Parts: sequence; C-alpha cells; structure tokens
Amino acid sequence: MTQGWTIPDYNIRESKRARRMTIKVSSWTGLEVVVPVGFNQKHIAEFVQSKSRWIKKALENTHPVEELKRPESVELGLQNDTWSVEYSPSPDQRSPLGAARFRQAGPELEPRLENSLFLLAAFAAEPDRP
Repeated sequence: MTQGWTIPDYNIRESKRARRMTIKVSSWTGLEVVVPVGFNQKHIAEFVQSKSRWIKKALENTHPVEELKRPESVELGLQNDTWSVEYSPSPDQRSPLGAARFRQAGPELEPRLENSLFLLAAFAAEPDRP
C-alpha cells in the first residue's frame, strides 16, 4: 500500500447483474465495491487492499460533488419569469439529486408551460445514463 495513505471507507453493494467483484469510484457514491448477490464478503477487504494504488489514483482524479451545483432557480426568458427550484431526497440510490419541484407565485400557468416544467422536473430527477 502507498505509505501515509489509508483506504477510505467504502460501500458494499450487491447487484443481480454483477458476475464478479468490481470497484467503482465516483463523485456521487465515493468508493463502492459491487459484488454479485450471495458473494462471500470475507474476501472484500483483501481485494480492496490489493487495489489500493488504483483506488488512490482514481480518487485523485475524481472531482468532489461540491463542484457540481444544482440550480436554485430557473429563468424563463420568454415568459419574463423566474421560478425557484426545491429539491427533496430520493429513496432511489440511482437518483442522487432527488426530485426537483418548481415553484412560482402568481397567476395560473398555461397548460403548455406547465407540461414543459413537468418534463424538466422529470428530467432533473432521472439518473445519469451511461
């Protein structure tokens, strides 16, 4: 292992699709070990230890989540209007942003605008696709 560096805490996730043990590093989930369902977890620590150099390099190349900002408002130039955006936690781990909700004070919305904002909120809540 690299001197003066220790492996950070990691999450273990069982996956029906996994065929072997893998390590994932991302801004959202940090360090994650993905194993097949029913995998003997006694072997995980040894595996992670053997990959410590790769983990260190991967973590150094990963940008922290704090650099990724969620909008606090959305400006609708054609409508000359600004909407605030509220986020709520999502129970789905694939959607780290949670659900987005748009708020406006004032008159009722045009149906087309309301539909557009609904689609925008649904898009904001979807997980990243590979």
